[in-house]
Amino acid sequence: MFLNVNDLDYCIAKLHQLVYSYNHTYYSSIKRAPVEVNSENEQDVWLTLYENMENVERKPCAFKEGDTVRISKAKPTFEKGYETNWTEELFTVSECVKRNPLVYRVKDLLGEDIQ
Repeated sequence: MFLNVNDLDYCIAKLHQLVYSYNHTYYSSIKRAPVEVNSENEQDVWLTLYENMENVERKPCAFKEGDTVRISKAKPTFEKGYETNWTEELFTVSECVKRNPLVYRVKDLLGEDIQ
């Protein structure tokens, strides 16, 4: 699709309407329209969005510090199915970071942190 000058002008005019409509529409997630959010009520909006995150039940860590693990390989879409999905190298869990989802920090067998 190619745009000529007239189409571009039309799109720009409609873009302003789109932005206006977006900013003036009520969103249930923040319990107001974005145009109503200001520095005085931004804390209330933040709490409306994220207050429930504190009450989320976190899963216990499946691996303990010192456990030996392998890391899953990122495979391309059309990778052969019979090839292994895990690294051959072994790693040691150095920390379980309790967030959603759980994250593990690992070290190689020489004790060097893996990024």
